[in-house]
Amino acid sequence: MTRTRGFTIRAVSCFIVAGIPIAILGCQNEGRSDGAPSGTAQAAGATSAQPSAVRFDDTTKTNMLLRQIHAANQDEIDMGKLAQEKAQSPEVKKFASQMVTDHTNADQKLTDLAKRSNLDLNAAPMDPIVIALQSASEDRKRMMRGLSGGQFDAAYVAPQVDNHTVVLNLVQEAQKTASGDTRKLLDETKPVVESHLDHAKTLMRGLTFSPAAVGGGPMQGEGAPMGSTQSPSAHGDAGKKSTPKPNQQ
Repeated sequence: MTRTRGFTIRAVSCFIVAGIPIAILGCQNEGRSDGAPSGTAQAAGATSAQPSAVRFDDTTKTNMLLRQIHAANQDEIDMGKLAQEKAQSPEVKKFASQMVTDHTNADQKLTDLAKRSNLDLNAAPMDPIVIALQSASEDRKRMMRGLSGGQFDAAYVAPQVDNHTVVLNLVQEAQKTASGDTRKLLDETKPVVESHLDHAKTLMRGLTFSPAAVGGGPMQGEGAPMGSTQSPSAHGDAGKKSTPKPNQQ
């Protein structure tokens, strides 16, 4: 499952930093040292003592986070629809169906709010985290379209816990700066995301990855492939010690 894990790790690495987007963006220029003296800063006198980090007001911070939540919703909807078509496991299909329904509803509410607030959720992103997130999402979608059966199930389920952990972090971060209708929407969204996270954890506990399957397909229970029965000798004979035969004279 090397290829699948490669895309998963890349996506998750983008998701992890997305949990603190404002801190990252606010410190893009802070602490940068390229060794070149700034003549303009020196000439400015007191101005050179001011921090170089970009400062965002609460509205800007909230809007940046809402755009990230919108992008995450779109990704879950697209991947969920693909999983509805290609997933092998009924449990995975059920989860995918819930993701499509819930994230579509959540994104519609977010879109309606954005229209009332004159916020363009689809504006070309300047946030490097959103750009990285979109790039990882497109790479993963291309990869997923070429998978089927157990390989597809594994690739779809594997990042879901991390994905929803990050979405939950985004919602919680936005709650700190949001107010009015935006805060109300975030308060309604949080328990839905928490339920998705719990569902993803439950789904992962029911799946293991078979090293024998090409690409590491998912398995259910104690090593039994999803939709199949376990061979009686799979574990029973493995631990038995063979009795050596006496030497033949």
